[in-house]
Amino acid sequence: MFTIALELAWLGNTAFWPTFWINWGTIAIGEFISLAIGAIILYLMNLKIDLHHLLD
Repeated sequence: MFTIALELAWLGNTAFWPTFWINWGTIAIGEFISLAIGAIILYLMNLKIDLHHLLD
């Protein structure tokens, strides 16, 4: 996340710090949404398939 924002801010033709923080923030929000959706999917899968039993 940090390296992607750094690369976009470095290669862009705008001011470095505002671009870096905006990119970092939007990437962080996207990653949080992705992880939240993944957690919900795994929870629903655990209701159908006992994942704890598979790991033992």
